[in-house]
Amino acid sequence: MWVLPQALNFLDDMNMPQVQALIRNCQEELYVDMVQAEDTCAAIMDYIVYVSGEVGMDDAGEFPYDARIFGYDWDPAEQIVKDYFAETNADYTDIMTAIHVI
Repeated sequence: MWVLPQALNFLDDMNMPQVQALIRNCQEELYVDMVQAEDTCAAIMDYIVYVSGEVGMDDAGEFPYDARIFGYDWDPAEQIVKDYFAETNADYTDIMTAIHVI
């Protein structure tokens, strides 16, 4: 949760001890009470949203953009290919053989 906000400079080194404490509280609560853990773990994102000044949120409190555009391992062109292969019923080996990869 904290990697993207830190990369966008919403969080800096001064905020990281608080984020780490919230993560530790979340992990500990998971072993005690799963129902309470939901609120405890949500506090991590609540803190990040609070310190960022609610950047990117619309009037309804939602994030209107697709956060995957900030992922370092997500590529829009590659996603089209993945979606195509996911929708076909062909076996992975058959596809790789057909395009002369194996």
